[in-house]
Amino acid sequence: MNRLIERGLVVAVVCIMGCSAGCGGGDSTPSGPTQFGLAAGNGRLVSVGVDGGVWTSSTGGGWDDEGSVIDGTLYGVAFGRDRFVAVGSRGSIVYSTNNGSSWARGESPTGNQLQDVAFGDGRFVAVGQGGVLLVSVDGERWVTADSGTSQDLLGATWAEGLFVVVGNAGVILTSMDAVSWTTEKTEVELDLRDVAYGGGAYLAVGAAGGVLRSEDGETWDDVSILSVPNINTVLYELGIFVLMGDAGSLYTSPDGSKFLAGNLQTAEAFHGLAFHVNNFVVVGSNGIFRQSFDGRTWFGGVL
Repeated sequence: MNRLIERGLVVAVVCIMGCSAGCGGGDSTPSGPTQFGLAAGNGRLVSVGVDGGVWTSSTGGGWDDEGSVIDGTLYGVAFGRDRFVAVGSRGSIVYSTNNGSSWARGESPTGNQLQDVAFGDGRFVAVGQGGVLLVSVDGERWVTADSGTSQDLLGATWAEGLFVVVGNAGVILTSMDAVSWTTEKTEVELDLRDVAYGGGAYLAVGAAGGVLRSEDGETWDDVSILSVPNINTVLYELGIFVLMGDAGSLYTSPDGSKFLAGNLQTAEAFHGLAFHVNNFVVVGSNGIFRQSFDGRTWFGGVL
């Protein structure tokens, strides 16, 4: 088991919207709404978060407040079939066919909190508390699939013909059709919060710097980063994995086995990553957002 990290150059942060964004090492705390999920599609970014809030942007820099669409919190959002689908508190599912400007309710068969949603191979897959796993072809009508676990499921992705779902206690599930699911064996009990694919490997990330790596979705190696905050989100673009989480944590890697640490000089937590118009965009606690053209140098502000 490898646990490798390099301490690299401090990542520069340019604050374009005032030091309340936590730039420059100041003590000020951002005061915007916390966002948990972010997705890109149709030339638009859609972010979701507390109080059922939705925010949209064409660039990742300026954001439009689309208002509250549920009574509760939205935790995840995905784009597919020319629509955005968001999930959250008490089994809430909403979808938008006009780039986030207005939303309609989906028919959810659960009251469990839903944590994330992914799209692939013509299907949406939503996951949440108590091992709940839902499937839909349009984001409107949903059916329950048997996940085979009662652990909370926190993250999902689709890549290389495979859905991969991760959750508490090191749970990793895989499926080729979103109907029949296999529990993959791992030797760790890390709470896993997100998963992504790129460069020939899947990377699952989670609590206390936990990172698992797999080249086939079945066999997973522990490549955790020791003594670091929780990692909440991961994405692969431009030839690198970008991992971000609590206390402004940032790590990058070309292959998901050796990590370079950055410093965004903020105490805020990052929750949702997306890639849009040739740049990375991340959203997080208290309205913070950041952008990067290379995954290493970041700039941004507060909603």
